[in-house]
Amino acid sequence: MNSPRLQFSTPPGPARLVDETLWPRDGTVARPIKVLIIGPSQDTLLGGQTIQMSRLIDGLRRDPDFIVDLQSIAPRFLPSLQKFKYLRTLLRGARFLFDITTRIPNYDIIHICSAAHFSFLLAPTPSVLLSRLYGKRTILNYRS
Repeated sequence: MNSPRLQFSTPPGPARLVDETLWPRDGTVARPIKVLIIGPSQDTLLGGQTIQMSRLIDGLRRDPDFIVDLQSIAPRFLPSLQKFKYLRTLLRGARFLFDITTRIPNYDIIHICSAAHFSFLLAPTPSVLLSRLYGKRTILNYRS
């Protein structure tokens, strides 16, 4: 799947990177920009990163030029098996990989929230690799 080339434009004010397919030179938005935010959700984890993500999602959803969705790094399903520690991790990991593989192609921008150290390998690494594979604009929000 070919991705449109990024081009530099010089609007009034500081120079910025512009994707002509999403933001034409006349300043109008051709269609809503679809953003997938990948990170912890409030129903599974609560902390600073979750709060920051919730605020980002709320802010972007107020702008009619954006369609924003969340992909949890720890999707809940099969509630009867959630009590088994290692099985839960394997099932959530498999479900997460399935979800991002099927969802990333449908979005223009992928915003990945990441913690540091080993947890970086669990969710952000496959998300970045799949985003690059599908040619999507990717933002990595790395926190240590």
